[in-house]
Amino acid sequence: MKSIFLFIFSLIFSNHLYSKSVSTPINDGDIGPLNPLHEINENHIKVPDDMPTVNAALIRIKSGGVIEITKNISENIKINTTKAIKIRGTNQSVTVSYPTLEDAPFHIYQTSGQIHISNLTIQGGIYGALVLSRVPVTFSSVVITGANAGIVVNQQPGYESKRTLIENSTITGNTLFGVLSRGSLVSISKSVLTNNGTNFEAILNSRIFLNESYFGPSTEAAFNAMISHSSLFVDRCLFPFSKGSGGMLLEDIADGSSIVNSNFQLNRGAGLILKNSYGVRITNTKFVANHPRKHSDCKTGSPTPQSNDGTTTAPGLYVVSAQVLKNLKPGRKTAIPAGEISNILICPPNQNMDIKGTGLVVTNSSHITISNAEFSFNTETGLFIENSAQIFVKQSQGSYNANYAITSVNSKSFISQGLYESNMGGAIRAYKGDISVTRSSLLSNLPFPDNRFGVGILTEDSVREMISNTISQSGLTGIYLVDSVCFPATNLRNNKITQSDFGIVWTCPTQNGISNNTYSAIKVENEFYYHGNYPKPSPPPVISEDYPPSS
Repeated sequence: MKSIFLFIFSLIFSNHLYSKSVSTPINDGDIGPLNPLHEINENHIKVPDDMPTVNAALIRIKSGGVIEITKNISENIKINTTKAIKIRGTNQSVTVSYPTLEDAPFHIYQTSGQIHISNLTIQGGIYGALVLSRVPVTFSSVVITGANAGIVVNQQPGYESKRTLIENSTITGNTLFGVLSRGSLVSISKSVLTNNGTNFEAILNSRIFLNESYFGPSTEAAFNAMISHSSLFVDRCLFPFSKGSGGMLLEDIADGSSIVNSNFQLNRGAGLILKNSYGVRITNTKFVANHPRKHSDCKTGSPTPQSNDGTTTAPGLYVVSAQVLKNLKPGRKTAIPAGEISNILICPPNQNMDIKGTGLVVTNSSHITISNAEFSFNTETGLFIENSAQIFVKQSQGSYNANYAITSVNSKSFISQGLYESNMGGAIRAYKGDISVTRSSLLSNLPFPDNRFGVGILTEDSVREMISNTISQSGLTGIYLVDSVCFPATNLRNNKITQSDFGIVWTCPTQNGISNNTYSAIKVENEFYYHGNYPKPSPPPVISEDYPPSS
């Protein structure tokens, strides 16, 4: 951790970044061609065939020209020119390296023109590439490895700068960072970032676009990617297999940011944690099979029980497996053939687990819209909302979570048009704050045999509104209202509650605010049941104190 802080400190204060001479350290004999009789095509110079170094070729090349590297070289390439230039390898195995941590294979100081670097392996150095330029810079089909930081983009100020584009590239095996953006405009497309200290980090008003890319496990950081005080736009990205606390950590994210069509799966801890943010939209995104950070809390084995036809009746209640994921197809919400499951991690619900498997955590945020999302197969809670306001969850699905599909703590949450089924604790839980659940289906949320509640909706000391929901097979009760004092702000109407022990249980001796609900197949003959002494459930965890962990 100390080395990371020193690294960022050097970005901010080091004269190395801002005042170091940009002159090319070559002598006069290095400038000319290797063969003085050899005619140089100044639109296409080959290194080392035509000229000995890339720095020498930069002097001769015409704007719009190509510098082609044909053999492995070791060089500190300094690009500070007004020309538009392309630097590419003959093939991707051609390597530009820098053997020490004193400098980098590529320094880009450009003030005008465009730079395009492609089809190369960049290896070693304190940075693989350092971009201080405000002109468009593109890295295409490159491999960057073996540096302290793969690519550092330090444009300042980011919103006025041109985009640095990283496309079709692999960034792996860099000690501190894969890519670090500081106050810059960065786009990553169709690339793989994995096994770096931190795969991706953005700070200080960066503007980030992530598209069709894979962010695998980081080797040092708790998260695969971390972004703070920035704008973010994510489309069709995958964040799996975190070894620490989650797939992605977002803090202080700007209004208008969005995550769409992406997947946070099989991470230790949480799929995604969103903190201190406003106006973020999360759409068509899955938070699936995230599991405890301590694997010692789980055991390996085969899924049970099985039905007569050889399929598991409730696989996601306590099974985490990469093989499970391939079966999560639209319309397939129940049994998964047992033969398709292998490498099983079985995690029965355990309140003493370290960081439980949560799909999405939203804390200290407001005006967050989550739509068409899926929270399933997590070994704790699908969606956890804490200390937040105006959280809208629309047309989403939460199934086979080991606790609740959605838990809202000290928050104002609005849940509508969702499907929440086969969760062991229950479908939705609200602890203090305000909760609205409308036009949703809460089905088959049955208790695990550890004295948990099987409920459709559980609210505790909350202002609640529940309208036009279908609640079925909820074990104890369809709706359970637990209050220290009787809340006048209760609006329960037009709900259809079936096949539970009770329709509605309330710890207050009143039915005020409960109207026009329909009940059928209630196991105990009580549509409304008052029980002032019914044991209260234990308080939910306080996620903000646990995420991210101190160790």
